Amino acid sequence: MEQLTHSHAVEIHWHSYELRPKGAPPISPEYLARIQEGRPRLYATARENYGLELKPGPFGIDTRPALIGAKYAEAQNLGAAYHDRIMQAYGAFRQEYRAFSDAEVVRDLALSAAGLLSNRLGGPSVIPPVPQNVLDYNYTYPRYWTPASGPERYRRSVYGFRKRSMPDPVMSNFDGPNGDASCARRLRSNTPLAALTGLNEPIFVEAARALALRVLREGGTTDAERADYAFQLCTSRCPTADEREEMLKLLQSRRQLLADGWLNPRLLISGDPSNLPKLPEKTTPQDAAAWTIMSRVLLNLDETITKN
Repeated sequence: MEQLTHSHAVEIHWHSYELRPKGAPPISPEYLARIQEGRPRLYATARENYGLELKPGPFGIDTRPALIGAKYAEAQNLGAAYHDRIMQAYGAFRQEYRAFSDAEVVRDLALSAAGLLSNRLGGPSVIPPVPQNVLDYNYTYPRYWTPASGPERYRRSVYGFRKRSMPDPVMSNFDGPNGDASCARRLRSNTPLAALTGLNEPIFVEAARALALRVLREGGTTDAERADYAFQLCTSRCPTADEREEMLKLLQSRRQLLADGWLNPRLLISGDPSNLPKLPEKTTPQDAAAWTIMSRVLLNLDETITKN
């Protein structure tokens, strides 16, 4: 690292990071062997590409207490209990270190689940939609800022146009860095702004509407089948019986509100009551509206937008 500071105009900030924290389970012998086999290649790469001599240190010291504990527990006929306790500690560690997916990935996840994400490679950047007040309070009003339409609107976030002096609110609320400086490590936060962004920002609302239509079109003929399909699109697993029951309860209550006139189904599914999307066969605007509400919930589940 010191060599890099002399040869390049960079600043290095060190952060403590425990690779194997207390309570982590022991490494398997097969994985240990694979790491040891790859060490010479790592040292050679560092030497040839960067002129750095890595100093190999002892390996496995952090796993020795776990091994000693396991042997002692086995001698006391408590091996299974010891293993369960270690796995509980590992689960707590994973829970503590969960984090949102990167801001760009959260947006693309929603569009992918909705069937909107464009996978076209290459081409120019596309201008994303942003709230009007972001444009109004910018240092210089960007008159060229016309959000893309059609499939271009739903291209992957890597193709999104970013204005350095105007951070994108969607990216910022999910801890995406702005363009003022390079970012070696993203900080993680967990605030209500993230939930509000996923519920109300235009691109997420459009994704919820598209997901509702996709579920009605592809998810089966009953609410239970559609609930399973929608949940799997968002979380990559089938819901449990309790989760499915909660989804069906939510659908029933929203349908009742729609029937009583508290919610306008045409406004929910399109934003413009005079311009309705094409609905799947044997479905009504009320069906699409109820599933749009459900889709907003599913796209904002902790499990949908969180790693691990």
